[in-house]
Amino acid sequence: MRRKLVMLVVPLVVAASLLITPATTIAASGYTYKTVYNYCSGLQVRLKMKNTAAGFTSANKLTIESWAQRRIHGRWQTVYTWNKAVYKYAWNGKSHTLTTWRSYNGNNSYWFRIVFRLRAWHNRTLLASSSFKSVRC
Repeated sequence: MRRKLVMLVVPLVVAASLLITPATTIAASGYTYKTVYNYCSGLQVRLKMKNTAAGFTSANKLTIESWAQRRIHGRWQTVYTWNKAVYKYAWNGKSHTLTTWRSYNGNNSYWFRIVFRLRAWHNRTLLASSSFKSVRC
């Protein structure tokens, strides 16, 4: 009886967890992007993301570019750019992840946000790319 109950409950739990997972995913291609956190703390905007390449992909490098922007006269203007985060690895059939977090102190005069560009590469060939914007503070 327990085995039947477990066999019935497990698929339901898995399905429910997939529905509430806060990841943006290109699952068929093997590249996933997950937002770990994205919030304001006073005037400080904070964003943390994971960039993952599955082991079956040909990727051997992950990068995350990031910059802070402020909204002025109806347009977003870049005010700060961080160094690119780069993770190179030898392809070994295992999944690899690059995690980056950023925070930026704004002020009361403008809205601020952080933008991430997450990419997967095989040598110099771009395999996948996606951009994400934080909440605005």
